[in-house]
Amino acid sequence: MRILLIMLCFSLVFGDVKMKKANISYEKISGFGSAISPDFFGGFYLLSDGKSPAILHLKKQNDTFIIDKKIKLKSTLDPEGLVALNDGTFWICDEKKMRFLKINSHGKIIKSIDNLSHELKNIAKNKGFEGLSKDKSKLTAIVQSSLKNPNKKAQKSDLTRIISFDLKSNKIAQYLYRQEKPKHSNSDMVSLGHNEFLVLERDNKNKFAKIFKISLKNATDINSISLLKNMTKHDKYGLLIEGKTLEEFVMKNGWKALKKYNIKAVKKTQMLDLKRINYPHKKPEGICLMDENSIAIINDDEDFTQIYFLKGVL
Repeated sequence: MRILLIMLCFSLVFGDVKMKKANISYEKISGFGSAISPDFFGGFYLLSDGKSPAILHLKKQNDTFIIDKKIKLKSTLDPEGLVALNDGTFWICDEKKMRFLKINSHGKIIKSIDNLSHELKNIAKNKGFEGLSKDKSKLTAIVQSSLKNPNKKAQKSDLTRIISFDLKSNKIAQYLYRQEKPKHSNSDMVSLGHNEFLVLERDNKNKFAKIFKISLKNATDINSISLLKNMTKHDKYGLLIEGKTLEEFVMKNGWKALKKYNIKAVKKTQMLDLKRINYPHKKPEGICLMDENSIAIINDDEDFTQIYFLKGVL
C-alpha cells in the first residue's frame, strides 16, 4: 500500500529552476505513481498500475489536491503512460501486450491498437512501453529498456526504441533512442509539439535521473527505411544489419557504424539533471507539461508518492 500526500508546501530555487513540492493528504493507494496528465481545469489524472489499476482524478481545493474520482481499469492490464483528452477519454499503453488503448470515462476499453511492430514482442519482463504522449493525430511511446532481441545478451545494449502511430493514416514509425548507459530506464515522455519531446531517463541505483529534449525531425524511421546491401527485414527481429539485430550491431560496432546504413538516432539534448537540484526520490516515474516552461514529476519508489512542480526547465 502507498500513501499519496498532496499539499503545496515550499519552493526551492536552483539556478534558473524553481522546484515546488506538492505533498498530498493521506490516502492509501495500491501501486500508485505510474503516470500523470493534466485535466485542462487545473487538476490532474494519475495512473495507478498495481493489482487494481485505475485512473485517479486530483481536484484542486484551495491549496490542496483531493482525490475526487477513481476510474477502475481492467485488472489484467499493465498500464503505463497516460494522456487525458478534453472529451473525458484517455489513451494509455499496455506494457504487457505492447499496445495502445483508448479508455472511456468509465474505464472501458473502446479502442485497441495492436501489432505495432513484430520485434516489440521481444521485450524483457516489465521493460516494455513506459511512456506515452500525443500530438495532434500521433501517439508516441518509448520502450523502457533494450529489447532481448534476439536474446537476453542484447539487454546490455544502450539502444531503445520509440514507436509512433498516426491515428489518421494508421502509419507506424519506429525510431532509435540512445540511452546514456546500458540498462538505464526510460520512465516517461511528453510531447512539446513539432515532433519534439521530453524524455525522463534514470538508472536503478539512485545515481542518475535526467530530463532530455529529443527531436524526431531528422531521425530515421527504421520501419520505412530503404534496404541497402547487407540489410534485411526479419519477421521476428525486425531490421537486421549484416545478419544482426540493431541491438547486436550497435553493441559490436558502435553507433557511428549506423551512418553507413543511413540510420540516425533521435537528437538528444540534456535539459535538467534532477540530482543537481536535489530531487529527493530514487525513482522518478512520470512527467507532464504544465505550461511553456514548467513540468510536473511524480515518483514511484517509496511508501508515498509526491508531485514536484519544476519551473524554468524549458
